[in-house]
Amino acid sequence: MLVGILLILSLSSVQAKTVEVGDNVTMITDFGPNSMVYVGTVTEMGEGLIGMNCSYTYILWPSKKAVDYSKENRDVVLGVCSIRSIYWN
Repeated sequence: MLVGILLILSLSSVQAKTVEVGDNVTMITDFGPNSMVYVGTVTEMGEGLIGMNCSYTYILWPSKKAVDYSKENRDVVLGVCSIRSIYWN
């Protein structure tokens, strides 16, 4: 029985989506105990950095309350080690 389950699991493949230039994403990054959220379009990638044209930003508290909402149109560069999660819009 166990061999059959392992065989079925080995036949299925899991594909993870990776960020590509031109993707419209929301990136949540470390900001101390809080999170800084960037929403925009990825413009370039390389050497552990992701560049994006940011439409707006806000701070997300641990209580999930959003504060300091700022609508802007500027380029930012994020280090991949500071990114907590990525959501595609």
